[in-house]
Amino acid sequence: WEDWQQLAHEWAEFTMLRYKPGLKLETEHEAFFKQKQDEVNTAFLAWLTEKYSYLAGRQLPVPHHLYHVPNFLAHERSKGTIDRVALLILDGMALADWKVIHNTWRNRHNNWKFDEKLLLAQLPTITAISRQALISGLRPMAFADSLKDNRQETKLWTAFWEKQQVAEFDIVYERLPKNIENYLPSWVDKPRLKIVCMVKNNLDDMIHNALHGSKGFFSDLALWLEGDSHDLEKIMEELFNQGFSIFVTSDHGHLEATGFGKITDEGLTVETRAKRARVYNNFNFASQNHEKCSPSFLWHGDNLLPEDIWALMPEKNYAYISENEIVVAHGGATIEEVVVPFVKIEK
Repeated sequence: WEDWQQLAHEWAEFTMLRYKPGLKLETEHEAFFKQKQDEVNTAFLAWLTEKYSYLAGRQLPVPHHLYHVPNFLAHERSKGTIDRVALLILDGMALADWKVIHNTWRNRHNNWKFDEKLLLAQLPTITAISRQALISGLRPMAFADSLKDNRQETKLWTAFWEKQQVAEFDIVYERLPKNIENYLPSWVDKPRLKIVCMVKNNLDDMIHNALHGSKGFFSDLALWLEGDSHDLEKIMEELFNQGFSIFVTSDHGHLEATGFGKITDEGLTVETRAKRARVYNNFNFASQNHEKCSPSFLWHGDNLLPEDIWALMPEKNYAYISENEIVVAHGGATIEEVVVPFVKIEK
């Protein structure tokens, strides 16, 4: 894992440069990138298959999976290292995105101190599964009834912290508006407030609306940093002034993917459809589509997902969309989608 973390950082730097707005690469450079991406993610999938479940059991003192985050924060509070805690989830933020965001925030706030770790997102890397795991501190098998949506997040976040003897009145979960402008949450200066979770969906919206691939996404990210991000930073500053430690993370990353054909005639056989993942509760349905969609693999029995769930994911950077169509997506098991930042920020 230590080796993969180092490679993930290097690959994120490479990706950030690869899709730099305004940069035009030669054909041979594009081919080189594609070749290296395939090599990295073939090896990464083999490593995940062997080590993913093992690392899920290593929660403390260093977290390894996203679902370890709440227990890690509770552990730090019990040691007295931190008291008031704010978790900021930038939905869809890949490690390469964080590199861009970090550079901007560091230049604007020279009194912010960043302490970075890397974590593994929940497979498959779709929001309804990975973000619920992050917020609840639970393996997905523990919230099997809500794997299709995120409606239970407030309840799951509150339930975890109430078990840590924090009163419900002192806990906040909020999905921040897309355009914050001069919005300041009413709870920011509540004197008894202890635990906050804020979800910001802008990056995930950029992913799903990227009409020009990853280059378009990074252009949108630069625009967001010059606009709405300023107002988000003001909320963070106010939280710092109230004595909060802020932890920034993501529920999954993303990558530019190429279609190799849609999955048709699924009907009611599939539980969840995504461009980079399909979730089934029947092995026969899962295996039938596995045979149709090559190269793909079935993910099951990782001791995290429910036993009656099978996830079908494409290998490398393919997607279940029209052949040769380009899309920015998530759901799969690449290093870009799975390895996400977990950053403590203090003044």
